[in-house]
Amino acid sequence: MKKLSSVVILALSLTMIQTSATAAVGERVTLAYQGPLSGPERSAGQSQLRSMKFAIKLFAEKNPSAPVINIIEIDDLGDPMKAQELAPQTVSKSEIIGLVGSAYSGASIASIPTWSAASLTAISPSASRASLTSLLPAGRSTFFRVVSPELEATKSLLDAAVFKVDNPRLYIVSDLSSYSENFRISLESAAKARGINVVGTVGVTEREVPSSSLANKITSLGANVVITTGYYPHTFEVTRSLRSNSYTGVIAATDASYDPTMLKRAEYLATEGLRVLAPEVNMEELSAPLAKRYQEVTGQEPDLFSIATINATSILLKCINEGARTRVEIYDCVKVFRGFSIDGMPLSFKQNGDLAQNDFPVYEVKQGNLLLMRNLYPVLYNNVLNGRILQGMQITKGTFNQNIPQKTSLITIPSGLDPLNIVFKLASTSYSVEAKLTDAKGLVTRLPYPIRIEKLDSGIHKLEIVIRDNVMESSEITDLLIAQNFSLPVPEFSVTEVSSDSFQVNFAQSALANSYDLKILASGAVLKIVSNFNSGEKVSGFKPGSSLSLILVAKSTSEFADSPEVASPIFAVKTLPSPLTCTKGKLVKLVSGANPKCPKGYVAKKRS
Repeated sequence: MKKLSSVVILALSLTMIQTSATAAVGERVTLAYQGPLSGPERSAGQSQLRSMKFAIKLFAEKNPSAPVINIIEIDDLGDPMKAQELAPQTVSKSEIIGLVGSAYSGASIASIPTWSAASLTAISPSASRASLTSLLPAGRSTFFRVVSPELEATKSLLDAAVFKVDNPRLYIVSDLSSYSENFRISLESAAKARGINVVGTVGVTEREVPSSSLANKITSLGANVVITTGYYPHTFEVTRSLRSNSYTGVIAATDASYDPTMLKRAEYLATEGLRVLAPEVNMEELSAPLAKRYQEVTGQEPDLFSIATINATSILLKCINEGARTRVEIYDCVKVFRGFSIDGMPLSFKQNGDLAQNDFPVYEVKQGNLLLMRNLYPVLYNNVLNGRILQGMQITKGTFNQNIPQKTSLITIPSGLDPLNIVFKLASTSYSVEAKLTDAKGLVTRLPYPIRIEKLDSGIHKLEIVIRDNVMESSEITDLLIAQNFSLPVPEFSVTEVSSDSFQVNFAQSALANSYDLKILASGAVLKIVSNFNSGEKVSGFKPGSSLSLILVAKSTSEFADSPEVASPIFAVKTLPSPLTCTKGKLVKLVSGANPKCPKGYVAKKRS
């Protein structure tokens, strides 16, 4: 997280808050939150603490037999020196088995060595400085974060800035702060690497923008995309100056300018069309029922990093629910965590603690409103039951757990797995489920819950599942395509003779096949198998006049099948004709090809 103001050092005490009154088994587990809970930066810390308590309340409602979660609040003021002072006190409290925080990068840097030495896992919702996950050697740090590093933002910002812009000509404006300058340098390098024409860059303070000739200079250079890398006040002055000087191109800004309250209150003509990066998608945009519930529980509207804080807390809660009760067990669980964030994105960590998949949503200002640029994210924000982890399906001869997919998935069931036994059941009773199966012939059957399919005819079937969240009053739909005893489609192919002893095979690739094998036969016996054969590949080394048969075999690797290969029956067998013998006096010439013809003046010798 980037700080906007200085920090005052205040006296501090650790306080404990119990977030649940009762528990089925009476067991209590303690987590901690660390961030600025007082002083100038207190709004950021208090917002994250509210979100952590909200996540714990939802967890308790969904898991009434789970342990009661206590929170120890650690007020580091957002200051690195205070955080360094508090770190030994925090780890000395052995009851703390996991921590959400710290909110700020500086405070995190000061705490990570002490946390890691004591095996205390910390998951930050907002500390984004790139160097945080490289402070200690891989495997020795217990720090993780559910926010993308600052440097990862350059790709998302460039994508948004040049979206639907023909021949972009980019100009970058910095406010001369260290964050802004670092981002400007990174952005310029990334843009040039992508072949984007950077027509200029400049550093100018907020106060200097109105009196400078910035707008005229940008216009004279023919820039049609301007990116500001400073904080909101600077971005506002730049956009107002450009719009007042009739600039009609794109203006985009980093997440340092993402201030929903200020953007909505601003003179909307000045910021109209501004594309601004955000650390996370707005909760109201993601799920109105969830945002409403948040306000009912906390008494406040969701704020910046509310979703990230819920994600960080939920990971720790899931580990506790799976039996983790010590710091080492929490760390072992978090480092291999696989799931979905509350915005529906896959959520897991790299070895260094960074997210395996980064995500920066982009908003556009339209008449004073912030609108998510959904056309940039066709699948990204199809949320998956608010990110809750569900028990998946079971298949005989092997069990696997799978989250509800965000889009259509193909499950291939190999031949011989009979009877087919697919069971679908949710882990929580807070959902209602409806399902229908459309078979290969188009016949529709409605299925009772829990969904059980014991046998399918050959072919592709579509299973549509509608899941309703009775608490949030929302629903999700997922489609599964199930292929039972289904041979992968193998394309027709053509054979072209290249010479008397070689030929080339051409075919159209099938979307369902991962790769192909080519079997070469003579008199029904396999002479050669070419693995991972590609269309247009040349095969050689055969005697002229050989009579050959070819079989193209489609292969697919499926994590759901016992066998890693699904092969087709024989398709499109091709036989190469013997070369045509042509004579002209004592001259003899062999002519190959699908329809061989003798050259002018030569006579074809009859085939025996």
